[in-house]
Amino acid sequence: MEDWIISRKMSGMKSVSGVSNMDIAKDIFNTWDTENKGFLTIDELTEHLMSLGLCTSRQYVVRLLSAISTSG
Repeated sequence: MEDWIISRKMSGMKSVSGVSNMDIAKDIFNTWDTENKGFLTIDELTEHLMSLGLCTSRQYVVRLLSAISTSG
């Protein structure tokens, strides 16, 4: 997350006001996808969400993804 904030400041954006949630999500995803694979593994996603204090375990992320998945 810190890298994303730094990259936003370097590109001249001092805040995220006026930026869509989708653009913010894409920027964060691109920052987290350091190998440019186009996806994040559950372990990578868990690591980032835990570092932000947004989840407490891998199991939580699995349940979260299952809840929002269209394919189950």
